Amino acid sequence: MLFTTPFRIAATCAVVTLGVTACSSGSGATKSAAAPAPATSAASAAPTSAAPSASPSATGPDLSTMTGDQILQQAITALKGAGSLQTVISGTTSGVPIQAHVSVDAKGDCSGNMSMGPGGSADVLSTPQQTYLRPDATMLTTFWGGEGAAAAKLLNGRWMSGVQNDADLKDIADSCSLEQYTDQLGKAGDKATKGSTDTVNGQPAVIVHIARADGGQTDLWVATQGTPWPLKSVDKDSDGSGTATFSAFNAPVTVTPPADSDVIAASKLKALAG
Repeated sequence: MLFTTPFRIAATCAVVTLGVTACSSGSGATKSAAAPAPATSAASAAPTSAAPSASPSATGPDLSTMTGDQILQQAITALKGAGSLQTVISGTTSGVPIQAHVSVDAKGDCSGNMSMGPGGSADVLSTPQQTYLRPDATMLTTFWGGEGAAAAKLLNGRWMSGVQNDADLKDIADSCSLEQYTDQLGKAGDKATKGSTDTVNGQPAVIVHIARADGGQTDLWVATQGTPWPLKSVDKDSDGSGTATFSAFNAPVTVTPPADSDVIAASKLKALAG
């Protein structure tokens, strides 16, 4: 149950550096992901969600009487019913720091940014119709090798469209999808054990320790007052670790696509650079 999965896959490419074929979405790699300052322009990838709605309330299920597996199921139901969320992710993979800050909703609107240490950084925007990526020159070189340096000159600070169809960049595009987070819960074979109580940003929570079927370990903080939202997770495995925090459940996510003059298709950019 890796909430950091989309970013950990992308981070694999940063570690490989210029290993373009290793960056395809079919690689099956799982690496880890931490939180850069969001961008600020109108068409930028800055998350625009409002304040979190997971504040304590008097209503909600009584998790104190439930087992770890039952609490996990409560969190699954809550998260899969969320209309939107904001996540801040941090971690390392093979010693490389990864950072991400994303706001995403169930309609397909998403804005965020991510950094992969020596692998570069990028802003990402997504609507139900299109996904846009604004990578820096380092990221383009990481993913596209020699073509990346030429592509960066041609891109010149503009956005790329159609990145969801590019084999090398698809994993980054996929990180801007609510399903990437909801689908990480409740994998077959996961074993959950109830732990101690704690707080996350002042919100009372209970920790559920999950021995994952893939051999990794996840600790999940679940809100004990109000809706049992997952508030935080810490993932550990042989390749590294990652922490994700969640907030702004059901808050609006507003995305303003860039102007046509500021966009170039990823396929066209790659062809020109080649």
